[in-house]
Amino acid sequence: MNLSNCSKVIASLKGSLGANTSLEILSIWKVDVESFPDEGFLPLSLTSLDINCCTNLKKLNYKGLSHLLSLEKLKLQSCGNLQGLPDEGLPKSISNLVIMDCAKLKKRCEKPGGEDWRKIAHIKNLGIY
Repeated sequence: MNLSNCSKVIASLKGSLGANTSLEILSIWKVDVESFPDEGFLPLSLTSLDINCCTNLKKLNYKGLSHLLSLEKLKLQSCGNLQGLPDEGLPKSISNLVIMDCAKLKKRCEKPGGEDWRKIAHIKNLGIY
């Protein structure tokens, strides 16, 4: 499922998207949010999440990600205001993480001294550009 430039649609989906048991891949583009995802917003069945061009995104909400035990791939692209990863880290199920064109986050995830490096060091396939 692709959701692009539709903050009002995202707001209206709260509570219903998380109940979907067959959605595995979700891409969001140009959604005007400062924090994502809200707790219970994403379905447990999700295996891949792409967050792209969300220029106002400052924070990934750990409570919205922590229950995603099937999430294997996370891609964060062109989210220049993203301040860092959640203090609690990312779901342990993630084996593929791509961070592209997220300057603040890139600096925090640099090996070995970045503030967030310890949160992603265990991830098998890691691309930071």
